[in-house]
Amino acid sequence: MIVLAANLKACGFLVQKARYVEKDIKNVEKYLQNVHKYVENMRKSRDKIYYMKHPTKKQTILLKFIDQYTEEHDYSPSYREIMRAMNLSSVSAVAEHINNCVSAGFLKKVPNAARSLKVIPIQDYKETKTLFRQKITELEAKMKPSENEEGDIMELSDSKRRSLEDDLRTLKAAANLLDLDL
Repeated sequence: MIVLAANLKACGFLVQKARYVEKDIKNVEKYLQNVHKYVENMRKSRDKIYYMKHPTKKQTILLKFIDQYTEEHDYSPSYREIMRAMNLSSVSAVAEHINNCVSAGFLKKVPNAARSLKVIPIQDYKETKTLFRQKITELEAKMKPSENEEGDIMELSDSKRRSLEDDLRTLKAAANLLDLDL
């Protein structure tokens, strides 16, 4: 009877341990799915990021024209003026070029406002660098042990530390991919 009770207790322990292992496996699978999504997004965005850094020849001509026109007149050109200057066949062709430049990050425009185009300098990453530095500093601060009111040192749990390290590594990888010198 005692042996049977001990065996049942051991079986219960093994079942509980198996549940923990099963839960860990699910967590690892979920983590791997997230890593896979991250890698896929990076692959997809790599071309877009390259495109954002290097305008095409037509985009360069368009951006220079808008910039020069804005300097001379203190407002941006109309789509028709751009069409004539670039020898394009229609205003819709101008709109397409402008929308591509806006989505690539070369231009800003106010929706439903006339003559609201503004050329964005390609190497102007000050705000982005500041945000990256700020977030990295926050993550590094969270990873350091802290003291509570009694003066006891509070350590992070392993899972929390790993999570913060993963976030920090991801953030630094993204900054590297964007060629941001932090």
